Amino acid sequence: MGKSKGSQGSGKSSEDLERELTRLTGELERLEGELSTAREEKERVVGENTDLLAAANGFDERIARLMGELDEAKRAITALLNDRREFMGKFEQLRAYAAQLQEQIEEIAGGRRPTIYGVFVRITDPRLRLADVWIAGMIRPAIVMPFVNPQILKTGMMVALNAEGGIVGAFSNFPHVGTEMHFDSWVDAEAAESDSASAGEPRSSSRRLRAASNFNTKQILIAGEAVRNAALKPGTPLLVVGDIAVAVLEKGTADSLFLEEVPDVGYENIGGLDDQITDIRDLLEKPLLNPEQAVKFKVKIPKGVLLYGPPGCGKTMIAKAIARGLGELFAERLGRPTKGYFISIKGPELLTMWVGETERKIREVFETAKEHAQENLVVVFFDEGDSFLAQRRSGEFSNVDKTIVPQFCAMVDGLEALRNVVVIVATNRADLIDPAVLRPGRLDVKIEVKRPDKKGARDICLKYLTPDLPFHPRYFDPANYQGDDYIPRDHEGRARTERYAIGREPARLVEYLVDRAVSWLFTELDKTKFLNVTYGDSKSEVLYFKDFISGAVLENVITRAKRMAFIRSLTDETTGVELADLYHALQAEFRENKDLPNTTQGVADWLKLQGKGSRQVLQVVPLLEESGKKDEVERVINTGQYL
Repeated sequence: MGKSKGSQGSGKSSEDLERELTRLTGELERLEGELSTAREEKERVVGENTDLLAAANGFDERIARLMGELDEAKRAITALLNDRREFMGKFEQLRAYAAQLQEQIEEIAGGRRPTIYGVFVRITDPRLRLADVWIAGMIRPAIVMPFVNPQILKTGMMVALNAEGGIVGAFSNFPHVGTEMHFDSWVDAEAAESDSASAGEPRSSSRRLRAASNFNTKQILIAGEAVRNAALKPGTPLLVVGDIAVAVLEKGTADSLFLEEVPDVGYENIGGLDDQITDIRDLLEKPLLNPEQAVKFKVKIPKGVLLYGPPGCGKTMIAKAIARGLGELFAERLGRPTKGYFISIKGPELLTMWVGETERKIREVFETAKEHAQENLVVVFFDEGDSFLAQRRSGEFSNVDKTIVPQFCAMVDGLEALRNVVVIVATNRADLIDPAVLRPGRLDVKIEVKRPDKKGARDICLKYLTPDLPFHPRYFDPANYQGDDYIPRDHEGRARTERYAIGREPARLVEYLVDRAVSWLFTELDKTKFLNVTYGDSKSEVLYFKDFISGAVLENVITRAKRMAFIRSLTDETTGVELADLYHALQAEFRENKDLPNTTQGVADWLKLQGKGSRQVLQVVPLLEESGKKDEVERVINTGQYL
């Protein structure tokens, strides 16, 4: 009854309760599973937190240690800052003390401002910084200031000194001004290398040399640093300040007197001197280049050549051609390339007002030749030789000249052992050369370079009037030809009777123009008369253009003709060189030279210079026509003067 009530009271049946129980049982199992999972999660989380706590504890220990090190670093920085403050205080004290010392030094030495200049000689006491300086003509002691490094001071260097005699500066490239002298020889060279002037001084600082002045007096000098380190030979010019040779100067004579390699002038460039060139080859080149054969036949090898003749006839060109020809043959004989040298000296360049200076220059020229002739050919060419090799005369005012000729002869004789040096002397007046120079054994080969004859003048003109020039078109106009023969015409255009085989070829045209001009030049016409000379024996002679012709004159004539054609071409492009240009150029050349010296003696010397011999001249009358009329000349008989 009761059970029924209960069942009724809950309103649920046993089935419902069974289902509820099953559900609750499932729910309990689920909750138990979640609880188990939660417990596992709790254990995992607790395990992780344990590791984190351990790591956190490790960080705390490191942080504590770093904080300790940071505190130590702060304490060290603080200590360093304290030390720095102390150091800076001491540094400022030292700086102030140094400034006081500097002020004291400047007060004692007079400061850095230089008041005088001198030439440094040497250090005498390195410990006390004492030195010798050349000042105002004497050597004086000086002190090297603390701010100057003694090691930079070299003998011969310009130095600056203050008022108290302290060296306050040095100049390595100071432009010295002094006296020029010439090196002669070293003095006590071995002793200078073995002796030491003082402790710490370079042994070579006391080296001395012997030098000669322009007055031919010799003096013992101290060799400066630049001089000691230079390769000196007798005659080397030195700059001397006081008793110190401070620098080596560039040579002013042999090395600068046109010392050059063999000139680019050959025998083929010379016209009208075939006979002279043949003589040079036979008398000079063949014995010089075949010494063994010459010795076999006892033929003396020449050492010198004299070229004499009127001016402008090719003496200088021959000398250059000799240098080139000998150089080429010399190299061919040796079988290897060689470098030849050509030393060209004008005679007046050797003459000076100083006693002994000309002789020194002559010695230096030959020393230079010997130096370059060890393995090379050297040709020494003295032009205008009569200017310094003139005949010696007795008299009060000619004593100086007596030493020049013997010096030259001695130097030529000194070439006996050298086969690679040839001396050539050229002169317009061989009669003025001292006989000692001309004797055999010195200038063995004597060649007269005469004025060109008709054939020679033709050869010379063909060297300068070349086929590549522009010529007047009439020479190529078929209307002016009969076959290959050119028909010249007069100024009115009428044909002349002459015929010339030109064939409109430039080479044959050049020969035609030269032949016509030279033929006119060597024909004795009124238009080619130049002078009428009356001699002391009352005989007179008419001299023509041809009597004064030379290679230089012909070269200038051709240049004038080309210049005339050039000026004409500026207004007429079809024009060119023609025969009339050569005629006008010849007349203009001699018209410019019609004026002569206005004394009889002057005229006689001038004619002698022109190769007309030595005769007394009483009167000279120019005969050159100008514009078809003779020049009016007022003559003064017996005095030889004219206007």
